[in-house]
Amino acid sequence: MGLLEQPELDLDDKSFDELVQEARTLISRYCPEWTDHNIHDPGITFIELFAWLAEMQIYQLDRITENNYRKFLELVNIFPGTQKPAKVDVTFEPKGAGLVHETVTAGEKIVALVDGEQMVFEVELDTVLIPSTIRKVTTRTGSRTIDNTEANATEHVYFAAFGEHPSPGAELTLDFEPELPPGEIQLTFNLFEDDLTLPGRHGAESTDINPSVILEWQFHRNGKWERFAVRSDTTQSLTLSGRVTLELPSGNSGDVKSIRCRIAEGRYEIPPMVECILINTVPVIQVETSRDVPLGESTGMPGQTLSIGKKPVMARRVFEAQRFLPGDIIDWQLLLGRIKSHASETPEKRIWDRLASSIRSRIKDWDGAHMPDPAMKSSVLGALNGMLGDTTLYDETAFSKVRMLDSASLLIRRMDILNEAGVRSLNRYLIQAAFPDAISPGRPVIQVGDGTLWETWTEVRDFESSGPSDAHYVLDAGAGEITFGNGLNGKIPGKDAVIRAHFFQTTLGRRGNLRQGVTFRFETQELMDKVIGKNLRDAAGGEDAESVEDAKGRARRDLRTVYRAITPKDYEQLALDTPGLRVRRAKAVENYHPGYPCVEFPGSVTVVVVPYARKGDATPMPGNGFLKTVFDHLDTHRLITTDLHVIKPEYISISVKCSIKRRKKSSQKEVEKRVIDRINRFLDPLSGGEEGNYGDKGKGWPFGRAVYPSEIYQIIDEVEGVDYVTRVTIAAGGGRDSGEPVKIPEYGLVYPGEHQITFI
Repeated sequence: MGLLEQPELDLDDKSFDELVQEARTLISRYCPEWTDHNIHDPGITFIELFAWLAEMQIYQLDRITENNYRKFLELVNIFPGTQKPAKVDVTFEPKGAGLVHETVTAGEKIVALVDGEQMVFEVELDTVLIPSTIRKVTTRTGSRTIDNTEANATEHVYFAAFGEHPSPGAELTLDFEPELPPGEIQLTFNLFEDDLTLPGRHGAESTDINPSVILEWQFHRNGKWERFAVRSDTTQSLTLSGRVTLELPSGNSGDVKSIRCRIAEGRYEIPPMVECILINTVPVIQVETSRDVPLGESTGMPGQTLSIGKKPVMARRVFEAQRFLPGDIIDWQLLLGRIKSHASETPEKRIWDRLASSIRSRIKDWDGAHMPDPAMKSSVLGALNGMLGDTTLYDETAFSKVRMLDSASLLIRRMDILNEAGVRSLNRYLIQAAFPDAISPGRPVIQVGDGTLWETWTEVRDFESSGPSDAHYVLDAGAGEITFGNGLNGKIPGKDAVIRAHFFQTTLGRRGNLRQGVTFRFETQELMDKVIGKNLRDAAGGEDAESVEDAKGRARRDLRTVYRAITPKDYEQLALDTPGLRVRRAKAVENYHPGYPCVEFPGSVTVVVVPYARKGDATPMPGNGFLKTVFDHLDTHRLITTDLHVIKPEYISISVKCSIKRRKKSSQKEVEKRVIDRINRFLDPLSGGEEGNYGDKGKGWPFGRAVYPSEIYQIIDEVEGVDYVTRVTIAAGGGRDSGEPVKIPEYGLVYPGEHQITFI
């Protein structure tokens, strides 16, 4: 909005005279004894004064601009989102026999051909392409073996990875042709989840799941099975779609043609259903990276603006609680060189001290002149990600020369009260700030220098807190422009200084959400001649920049979101919102400690959780990993004095016996079927009460609610074909029949057992 441009008036535009006249007409209604309405009356003087003030307020309120709303949103830590890139997996097939064992590094460009136009994507993770193909897929559970080869190769057909009811010992075996080469083997699993609800979300919190199942990966060589070294598993033990990276050691003899995955221990809440298992699948992201782009020379004038040359520019938030990815490293040689030549009382020394001895040895042996190998990159990246949760990483002396934002300094002073996600976000920022030339912050890296020596400047939202010597700039991501300070608020680059964009990325946002079946090819001629790829799923995640109006709506929703657990309802809602999990039901029990069930335990809160399950599982039970994931989420939001516990429910079967007199011309078989079905719906722990006001109106049987024979009488009496019912008895958990109510513990649920219907 220009300096002379004003927003349109859209509020009450009454003038001063109109306000005074309206107030005068109201005097006789509210104060009939006031009869002197002339201007010499002090009351009229006050009316004119207030009318004057009201007119000024109306005028000012009508001039709340978009920038004002942005500042209001900042007060509640809401910022309009910038463009987000689309992501997709691309599966490559060899064009001929030339493919051997190709390593595709993160950041390599891949071009999608869309309606005759080229759209640039980049490889997100280091990937290895191998000449092998999956020849056979089999599942073994108990004594049963199932061939899933055809299902794996057929689109829109899925299969149970370990059977429909997997237990420890169940196996998934993959046979390859020809044999697998030594080194990294990467398997991509696309799971079928269309019949499930969306996983939980809570604000911008990241997903950190503890699987309830431990898997063991093995390869077959020389007549025996040997264990794999698992480099990474983004599937979280096949609970999510993702990629498993295995390390196949080189052997003296014997070809490896088979891999198997077996359940070592634990059980799934939702057994994995697989759409397809793929190799040679590359995760790509719709960004285009530019490096060392000259932007021109400084004029030495205040407030100068330069164009980056491309738009829109991708600009993530400064603090993000996510792991470092290979593509986040701008310059591996610079990063490792600085860590290798560390000095005392520096960030490099803090990082060096936290590296494993094996990684230190590899860095010492590295010559520095050549790019580190993929294994070295992976180990260093894993070590950096391991440091994100370290509450002792920051040291005031070591980081004294690191240029940090005021918000980071504030968080450092309150490190003792930050939750795990906050610590990870802060440590990520500290590491990025310590290596501004080597690690991407997800935003442009702007440098000013003389062509040889460069100073990295810091991006800020505005210059309000910038001093004359602060090397700050403001980015307009949509326009692709950067603006420098005026000498009072923000430093001015020296006259004739060279300005460059050392690193920045652009994205097309929503346009990158391509449909499946698009052809992809590598930009390098060598790989272009060997492989060609297609995306078997739609690209997703691409978003355009968020408008201020949308951000205002998000702020309203965020203000209604529960972030602090105080009441039992808060605990229940937070449990249901656990990121990445599908929690079907939750119940918070006050003053209850599972270790002391017979006494009231003040200050203790126990949360009972029920996982989501596919149809057919009447009593879904959470595993230990599921319980720990919910606990970790609640633990970051609870009051510090609360003793928190998360437990599984206790299921109690309810069996009903009764005698029924059916109506004339009613089929005994059909009446019996309808009665049993009605009882089962009533006692369903997940959707009980859907036939009326029983239970919790279809949301499942209430935790701890007793079962009364009178209710059983009532629901049977309402069944079509029933004249009347007598002698209703209830047996709980296989116990004795009784005509008395069945009491259920507060953490308990009922489920239907075996019923006996007698006709009289």
